[in-house]
Amino acid sequence: MSRANPGATPRDHGRRYAFYTLIWLAYLVYPALSLFGVQEEPRLAAGVAGLVLFMALYVFAFAARPPSDRRTLWCAAGIEAIGLLAAFYVGAPFLGLAVYATLVLARQRSSRATFLTIAVAVALIVAVGAALRAPSGELLALVLVGVLAPLALRAFLQLVDAMLELHRVQVEASDLLQLAERSLRAGELQEQLADSLTLVVVKADLAGALLERSDVRDAKREVAELEAAARAALDLLRATEDEGPRGLAGALRVAVASLTAAGVACDVDGDLPPLDPASDDALAFAVREAAKNVLRHGAASHCRIRLALDGTDAVVSVADDGCAPAGIEPGEGLRSLEERVQEVGGGVAWRGGAGFTLEARVPAQAGPVR
Repeated sequence: MSRANPGATPRDHGRRYAFYTLIWLAYLVYPALSLFGVQEEPRLAAGVAGLVLFMALYVFAFAARPPSDRRTLWCAAGIEAIGLLAAFYVGAPFLGLAVYATLVLARQRSSRATFLTIAVAVALIVAVGAALRAPSGELLALVLVGVLAPLALRAFLQLVDAMLELHRVQVEASDLLQLAERSLRAGELQEQLADSLTLVVVKADLAGALLERSDVRDAKREVAELEAAARAALDLLRATEDEGPRGLAGALRVAVASLTAAGVACDVDGDLPPLDPASDDALAFAVREAAKNVLRHGAASHCRIRLALDGTDAVVSVADDGCAPAGIEPGEGLRSLEERVQEVGGGVAWRGGAGFTLEARVPAQAGPVR
């Protein structure tokens, strides 16, 4: 038996559910064919009416999901009664209708109640079959079907419920992951805006001090820089308020806006083809971490981001002209970045000295994770 797909949708499971519950109706061919040998019109009409009423009850019984035990019991009792009465009045082949009551009973929540009611239903079938002098082989077949078929159906319905629950959990996990990513982006945005607004406050204070000293020319220069920093902060907000493009493209857009808002000129050179989601997310993480380092530690005035293909690898390099020691001990951010990139089979390198350079490379095509 093939393994059920955990990623299947509730509609997929619904189709399997409907197919598996309706496929048992194929056994109606036996009582239906027996009607061709019935000569009396009242018996023939009773047989046709019994089949139609049975079908309506059977579909009604399986239409509700999840079902109530009361509805299940009433439908099963109705089906059992139709089968037994039709067997007495039309003929023994209609005993097969009563077996369907055990399938309906398999939907009860309590296993104990399920086994008990199935035992009662099968006992009634045997009693009526014996009263009609049905062949012992046919009775044995009815008993086996009446016991094994509901057990198989119950196991299948439990599997369907498990798959639906798994799908629900997967959807919730995906929603939680998106929420976590949004929270992370919100935290990064808050830090970047704090840096930008700090720059605005510093420029405003400096402009005020220059005006007090009547240094109008320098004060105008500071006011112009203050305006540029404020506009850049506004651009940062606009770049992230509607989520913007995600992945590497979104990270580049936000990085340029945040660096510009902090007074760091930023250039982006080169381009990359579309990457698989894992590689794209890893490079996006690298760009965000590099921009954060430039803002916090570099005291840089210019930053350059380069995108390139190197053989089968996609490479992102972020370099600034700030002050960084030659020997850099990786902090939590760089270690997290290294782990993230290594998860997709890539690598990270960095160096200080004349500024700080961070390079991340990942496979350009999807492949097995190393």
